[in-house]
Amino acid sequence: MNNTEQTTAFSGPFFVTGMPRSGTKLIAGLLDQHPSLGIPHRETTFLALWIRRFKQTGDVSSRKDFKKFYDWTVRLPYFSGMESDGFLIGMDEWYNSCSSYSVQGVFKALVRHDARIDEGSESTWGSRSPAHIRQIPMLRSFYSDCRIIHIVRDVRDYCVSMKKAWGKHPLRSAQRWRNDVLAAREHGMEYPDSYLEIRYEDLLENPKSELSRVCGFLGVCFNPVMLQLKRPVESAGDAKGQRGIIASNRGKYSEFFGSGDIEKIEQIAKDALLEFGYEVAPETVSKRLGPLRMKFYKMLDAASLLRTSTAKIGFRQALRISIDSVRMNRN
Repeated sequence: MNNTEQTTAFSGPFFVTGMPRSGTKLIAGLLDQHPSLGIPHRETTFLALWIRRFKQTGDVSSRKDFKKFYDWTVRLPYFSGMESDGFLIGMDEWYNSCSSYSVQGVFKALVRHDARIDEGSESTWGSRSPAHIRQIPMLRSFYSDCRIIHIVRDVRDYCVSMKKAWGKHPLRSAQRWRNDVLAAREHGMEYPDSYLEIRYEDLLENPKSELSRVCGFLGVCFNPVMLQLKRPVESAGDAKGQRGIIASNRGKYSEFFGSGDIEKIEQIAKDALLEFGYEVAPETVSKRLGPLRMKFYKMLDAASLLRTSTAKIGFRQALRISIDSVRMNRN
């Protein structure tokens, strides 16, 4: 977890990751304000799916193969979102901008386009996806020089946000948080100079200091324009529609959960809470969920997610997104 300015030039990629509802959109949006950094505002959750496809088909250097790949990939939710933004990349523009036709070259060309980085610009490019928290070894295998920014949020507030946004069961949320943040740290620390952790709460409390750390990690100087979002990045939760950094958007779990629920969450995640510097009562006894309870809560969560998504976008679209999510996040 190197917090110092890098001495060698770094042009990308960097990957912003963390558990869902933990500030990945916020920090990516702030980084994108920097004139020397570029990152699309939509999640690149499809990368693992791409890698599996490229392993089967090889590169797409011929225009015919690229056209086939293009027609397949633009059906994914990311591209539907870019189309609704009026910024869907065209097939010819994409093909002509690839430095290579491997998954690395095709992904780079897409991200630089969607981050609005001008051709020939030396701006550093990156992408964001909570799915990457489980994919750090994969990212390192395809981009050996990449840098990982892992943002961590207090599990108790994380469980509140997951419940509010998608109706997720707090105990399963706590177990997944504990497992994934510890695994991400373990994988990240295999390459300590290329891995940076930042706590969501520290970003809210001291944005200039924390963003300066991130800038140093990426080899650029801090720019004050990063302290204000150009446009809202959050479409759900207490920060919905906000352009500024909401310093008070933390420590709300005691208003939402009863003391019994908080204790259960802390029991599940005690070791990870302490490891990431969060306070837990010393007498708290660690107690993890068993596999049967996790499977039961997973079924409840799937039903809750489908129900909440259906209310927002309709059943067919919600079902399609759920299926695509399973496909894209399968390692």
